[in-house]
Amino acid sequence: MTEWLYKATRSKLDHVGTMLLAKKGFLCRSAFTKKEHHVANVQAVEIHDILNFYYIVNNRPPRELGRFEIVSRDSYRGPLPADTFGELVPSTALYIVENPAFLTALAGTAYSPDPVIGKYTGWLLERLGHARASEEKFLSEMPTLVALS
Repeated sequence: MTEWLYKATRSKLDHVGTMLLAKKGFLCRSAFTKKEHHVANVQAVEIHDILNFYYIVNNRPPRELGRFEIVSRDSYRGPLPADTFGELVPSTALYIVENPAFLTALAGTAYSPDPVIGKYTGWLLERLGHARASEEKFLSEMPTLVALS
């Protein structure tokens, strides 16, 4: 099991929308970039890993969204129907979203389908409590997803 730091920003969705998706047990995340390369570190995240989730707005202190376990579709206990999620994206813990109505209702066009898969993808989450204290270096630098050492 690996513990991760993950930060979301305004580049996709505002704080409230991101928080509402997390409450539904979902974090929208593409497996691939527009140039069809794997997104950094996404393949390393596994089911049962822990995600410390923050929202960053400019130079303000981070807004902690929670500490979550990445769960399988069979373990998912969120409010979304079981048929919302399809298969895993190969070599990842990301699920393909088969019924994106919940996502488009909350996020509109803030997210785009994964450029290789052609559908929305993301992690299924179970909230464990508050995220651990974040590291200043992580918050001030570019990586979105960093493993704790």
